Amino acid sequence: MPSVPEDLDVFHLPHVHMKKLVREIENEFACVNFSDSASYFEFLEHLGTNLREFKTHEEIENSCIMSSLLPRLPHQAKLENDLHSHSLLGDLQDLVDDGLRVTRVNEQVAFGERLEAALSGFTLNFIPHMNEEEEVFLPLLLEYFSEPELRELTQRVNILHHIEPAKTGEKNATTCVRHKGARKFSLVDLPPELLLHVMSFLSPRDLCRISRLHPSLHALAFDGSLWQHLHPVLWASGQMQFFHFSIEDDSRVSHELITQNDVAKQQLLCLMRRDKRRSTVETLREVDEEEAMVCVEEHEREARVLKGLMGHVLPRVGSHVLTLDLSHGRAVSNEVVFRMTRMCPKLKSLDVSHSRISDFAFKGLLSHSRSMHQLECVNLTSCSLLTDTALQRISQAITPAPATPTPS
Repeated sequence: MPSVPEDLDVFHLPHVHMKKLVREIENEFACVNFSDSASYFEFLEHLGTNLREFKTHEEIENSCIMSSLLPRLPHQAKLENDLHSHSLLGDLQDLVDDGLRVTRVNEQVAFGERLEAALSGFTLNFIPHMNEEEEVFLPLLLEYFSEPELRELTQRVNILHHIEPAKTGEKNATTCVRHKGARKFSLVDLPPELLLHVMSFLSPRDLCRISRLHPSLHALAFDGSLWQHLHPVLWASGQMQFFHFSIEDDSRVSHELITQNDVAKQQLLCLMRRDKRRSTVETLREVDEEEAMVCVEEHEREARVLKGLMGHVLPRVGSHVLTLDLSHGRAVSNEVVFRMTRMCPKLKSLDVSHSRISDFAFKGLLSHSRSMHQLECVNLTSCSLLTDTALQRISQAITPAPATPTPS
């Protein structure tokens, strides 16, 4: 095919730029150290930016070039609306997203091997595909478009790609120039103080999610100042917030929870009034089964939240926790209280009211040098299994040890 002037070739500049990006990715991959987390995440972030640019390129070709060409072709010419329907780009993007969630070094090294195979398949497919577009579609564009129309289409495609031709008279000049400011601003570019302030408005679930995005975000998401007040039972019920109130104020929330538990009884009365044909015994049996299922689901949700806290959160932030609210917990057990009070040595407020714990929950407090010495307020309301033994253990733990007299 004879050479086509650049101002009439809709594929030339975009394809030159895309091939340059492919070479950059290959060179960067050869230098990345997958056993170094900082290098690992930096490469994946840059790769994700380039893949989004590839995706934009595909969308521009479909929306500008193919949407203009297809209506002018004869009916017998069958072409797909999507030039990139067989592209491997989507699979590669999903793989990169998975890689950003990997935090262990050995898993990062293994992921590097998977990524190498995927990148190899993508590059082997992508560049020949661009050459095929030039060979197949450029002659059709020259046949069905006038020169002014094709020149205008080429300019529009280049503008959407944020590229411009090299200046006239410059030999061997780069034919593709990125506009200034094309680099996208990243969240991690913000100062840590500002990021920490933004994160203070997030819920516990959102903090855990954002911690997976980048190492610096992971460190900030588990900053102790964000996790000073823990209410896992409320979180399990769907109230994903960091509440900042004292135990005296907890009665309001506890009352709301108790009121919510009475909804089943109200539904029972409505059901009995509405369905007079059935016996009261049958109705009660059905409602009891429904209540049992609700209790099981609530217990399982709480157990998952408590397990996650003890396994992943408290080992990082336990020394900063000041408030621990376990009131009305269905999954709150002796072991949960025993472990959490030891993982939160600076605890000042503890609420285990309306839970089925016994004296064992506070066993060994005196022998554990870091447990509950700063405790100022504890709520044991309606803990019917507790005895004076538990009160004695708590009292001994928070009472400062008498000073040893100095021999004269």
